[in-house]
Amino acid sequence: MLLLLGQILVLRDRGAFYSDTIAAVLKGKFQGYAYVMEWENVPPGRSPEEFWRTFWKRAGQRYEFVVVLGPKSLKFALENIKDRPVFYLQNYQRPYRTPPNFASLYVAVSYPKQLSGIVCTFKEAKLLGILTHREEWDLLSNVFTGDYPGAMEVHIRVVSTPSQMEEAIADLKDVGVKVVWVPSASRLNTGDYIRNLLKASHRKKVGVFVDQISKVRQKGGALGAWEPTPGEVGEALSNFLAEIREASAPYVKVREDTVGGSVVKRKEVNWRAFLKPHYVREIKGGRAAINLNLVRAFRLNAVAQCVERFDEKY
Repeated sequence: MLLLLGQILVLRDRGAFYSDTIAAVLKGKFQGYAYVMEWENVPPGRSPEEFWRTFWKRAGQRYEFVVVLGPKSLKFALENIKDRPVFYLQNYQRPYRTPPNFASLYVAVSYPKQLSGIVCTFKEAKLLGILTHREEWDLLSNVFTGDYPGAMEVHIRVVSTPSQMEEAIADLKDVGVKVVWVPSASRLNTGDYIRNLLKASHRKKVGVFVDQISKVRQKGGALGAWEPTPGEVGEALSNFLAEIREASAPYVKVREDTVGGSVVKRKEVNWRAFLKPHYVREIKGGRAAINLNLVRAFRLNAVAQCVERFDEKY
């Protein structure tokens, strides 16, 4: 249970490149309710860990929920906040495990937009490969509905472990696939999955589209990527938090306590009844990047007018 007092604590790392922009959006959206605090902004002589631990013990009950922006703030919340919902952005942090009071939001560029861009750009993408994790079929739920992006033939492969990435890419190449898309928010974009995927991509000369533009810039990287800007992530996060507030309404109860001889009414919300561990929201904007060096190295046929739609070209 939590005390629903209407205030939102936004704890951000000063060094996280996205945190200032996103925090500003939240503060503007929830004027008078969102309190932005910096992990590093503590009194001289005190460590952030000790300061924020004391702060939370004394003042934590006033906050409805917590948003953490940055690895240090997330680590603190994982270790110290047990009785409030904590929201973090999976675009930037992907902890291996989180407690039941934690929920992640992933903001993805529209899947149909990504697929349409791939099919427009590459003639080879008429025969398109899609690679996902065995536990993530729900990420594909809206891919094949509505206006289909135009691939004439789609081959889907699922994996369960990072060691299967090489086999999956080889299998797709054997059926003629030369361009593969990995859904945004998939765990295949992280850790050993993405490392093995990129190695297999270069060995087999099969281009892959992932969810981080930084992977397009790096040597031995991806063929392309779409990702939202921090401002777009902030807007999506603020709308999402408003949804969470609305969803909590049926689970709110009013409790009366006696404090100093006076009766104080408090609101409680059973967040365990409705909070999910992971959420995905799609946006129509975002930025796109393409590696033209890999286009040539993998001997792909790119359509010039579609290439021009990419914001970054390498």
